[in-house]
Amino acid sequence: SGAGGIKADATSRTLRAGLAGQWNGLFSASASVGVGQHDFDDAALSDITTRLYDASITYTPDPTVNLTAALATTVEPTGTDSAGTAQVVHSATASLDYTVNSWLRLRASADWARSWLEGSSETEQRHGAGIGADYKFNAHTAVSADYGYAYRDNSVNGVLESHTVSLGVTVKR
Repeated sequence: SGAGGIKADATSRTLRAGLAGQWNGLFSASASVGVGQHDFDDAALSDITTRLYDASITYTPDPTVNLTAALATTVEPTGTDSAGTAQVVHSATASLDYTVNSWLRLRASADWARSWLEGSSETEQRHGAGIGADYKFNAHTAVSADYGYAYRDNSVNGVLESHTVSLGVTVKR
């Protein structure tokens, strides 16, 4: 339940049209525009209709390096500490993958987002960064390690910072 005990259950619909292309295996890009609707089950909440966009470009100078940048708009649920009903998020992301050899891959990422929370005057700005590595022991076992930093500045609830460290083991037959 959200503000006032009203459930913010909703049906989301998205309609997009776009283009995608690839040039000499060096660049690939995609772009789309559309409209998103978030129709709440409870008639006391105002439905949301917004323009959506999504664009990304990937640069692959050789098989070991992959650099991607993207811009997007999405409609998402709010967090549990928000008085809003849904949030419209505008985000920018960048990521880099580098395959050192057949058993080691390194990763890095960064993101920035600005949100407007519908049904309230709240705004939110977020940014983060992360690094990670995947190490393949053999054809059946791999280990992944990641570190992530996240910063959130909400106009009502203030600043929240988090650091996340994760370690994973994949075993396959």
